[in-house]
Amino acid sequence: MTLQILTSPNLAGVRHGFFTRRGGASSGVYEGLNCGPGSNDQREAVAMNRARVAAALDVGPDQLLSLHQV
Repeated sequence: MTLQILTSPNLAGVRHGFFTRRGGASSGVYEGLNCGPGSNDQREAVAMNRARVAAALDVGPDQLLSLHQV
């Protein structure tokens, strides 16, 4: 499992990451690294994906902030 993390120099000094779908536990239409708790994906898969992202950022899963993209 290898996550692909993209960062922006405009956010230097702020721990952040933009993640691709690589390394995720989700399957079906959500296949990949779906971290959206508001999606219809399996809750366990979303929790696992969020835990993987948190570990990559060296924070606890409860410390993740995410956005709802429209």
